[in-house]
Amino acid sequence: MKFGPANHRQTPPVVLVISGNDPSGGAGQGADIQAITAMSCHPAPVITSLTVHDTSNAIEVLPIPGDFVIRQATAIIEDLPVAAVKIGLLASAIHYLGVAGRWVQTRTEAIPAAPPAAAFK
Repeated sequence: MKFGPANHRQTPPVVLVISGNDPSGGAGQGADIQAITAMSCHPAPVITSLTVHDTSNAIEVLPIPGDFVIRQATAIIEDLPVAAVKIGLLASAIHYLGVAGRWVQTRTEAIPAAPPAAAFK
């Protein structure tokens, strides 16, 4: 898929998805990608954490280093025409600070951060 002025009419809206990975696919990046694709948009995922997760329980979370998350988001913002930002699990304070700074750069609407911390045992 090529993005740019020459392909403007063919370019689906890009949604920057900042959240964790749920290996069961019921939440996190897997679910977000499915929902965004179903709305004919292009998901651009930024992974904030890896989880041990089944269909019923979120058991453990391993945060991705904050500077790496920020670099992932920056690469997307600088390369793709981000139309919206969807924020899910932010697993550390540096994730919140970094995402807030990058959100300002995108000048887009965003779904507020609502991390599912209560889901973790």
